[in-house]
Amino acid sequence: MEKPPGGAVAGDMANGGIYILEREIFRFIPDERYCDFAYEVFPRLVEAGYFVYGYRLRPEDYLVDIGSMEKYRRANEDVAAGKVRLRYGQ
Repeated sequence: MEKPPGGAVAGDMANGGIYILEREIFRFIPDERYCDFAYEVFPRLVEAGYFVYGYRLRPEDYLVDIGSMEKYRRANEDVAAGKVRLRYGQ
């Protein structure tokens, strides 16, 4: 769960990153309003019998919020400067 509800005991994990979705998953996402994957989409998928997988980052893995242009540029600069080791297929 990305953000536990108020009063809930929080763990040490968060939901974030890039989602890779099969085409049929889009029918679980509302068209014309904000949708929270953690509270709406993922629970619906599990209820419908779909498997939902994740990857637990290691302490040495690179993770940065790219929610603004400045942060996105900084992440790209980190990659270009060799500060980030990209791994594919692992």
